[in-house]
Amino acid sequence: MSAKFDTLKDMGRLILTGLTKSAKHNFRLRYEGEGANERCWIDCKCGYWVEVLNFRTYGGVKEVEKIWTKHTGLK
Repeated sequence: MSAKFDTLKDMGRLILTGLTKSAKHNFRLRYEGEGANERCWIDCKCGYWVEVLNFRTYGGVKEVEKIWTKHTGLK
């Protein structure tokens, strides 16, 4: 039963696609902390980093999209 709980907990995390990758930029997600104190960060291979505030909701997907567009100028 605990394995099922762990699977459900992880389902709330963001999953990046190839849309956050280009020749100069490649986003990776980094999670720190646990439970209510967990935080999510985007690290780009160019050295840029930023926190994703809404990573637990659908808003996180839109937030990553906006960060990517602003950071790279690509749509």
